[in-house]
Amino acid sequence: MEKTAKELNALGEEYSDKDENEKAFECFLKSAKMGDADGQFNLACCYDFGLGVKSDEKEAFKWYKKSAELGNVDAQINLGACYALGKGVEENPVKAVFWYKKSADQGDVTAQINLAMCYQSGYGVEKDDKQSFIWFLRAGEQGDSDAQYNVALCYNLGTGVEKNEAEAFKWYKLSAEQGDMFAQYSLGLCYEYAKGTEKDMIEAVKWYRRSAECGYEKAIEALDALGLK
Repeated sequence: MEKTAKELNALGEEYSDKDENEKAFECFLKSAKMGDADGQFNLACCYDFGLGVKSDEKEAFKWYKKSAELGNVDAQINLGACYALGKGVEENPVKAVFWYKKSADQGDVTAQINLAMCYQSGYGVEKDDKQSFIWFLRAGEQGDSDAQYNVALCYNLGTGVEKNEAEAFKWYKLSAEQGDMFAQYSLGLCYEYAKGTEKDMIEAVKWYRRSAECGYEKAIEALDALGLK
């Protein structure tokens, strides 16, 4: 009995897990040609990264597009990246944003951050600080530390949202606790200067030190200014 497209894709993933990339490629190719979105995505990755086949950006783009059009969230963000970077296709910022949004709407954190940055810079879409904040917030609510730091910045500066130091402190802390050195330094500032929280030099020094241990120069300078290391 012949295997279905999904069975072929699953078999390909088993081969891939064992680094048998040529066998994996053959399974993904068969699955993709039978119209399976996951098989098409995996085939695109093979072409993209040269797994079991010679790297071919145009073929990768072709299969990302087929998969993305069938709703595969990972293919959608990778297709957006192809358009943004001009990989296998001519650069097209508007189409990059279109596919980032497709993926972001399905909850992909990286796509949400990419979309936020597009709105922030006006890449492929009209610059919109409010939309940028909204998408950073969605990613931050899923626990992404970079997004959490950006949400904090928005609240701290009043960019795309009303300025709120207490909210900035909250989001800096969430990001800092995950190890973001920029958020750790900013959290130290919040404690030292009572921004969004009560002044607490013990906490300030603790977070400056954590940031400094990551090599962040401003945190090192903050400790020097306090006569500490």
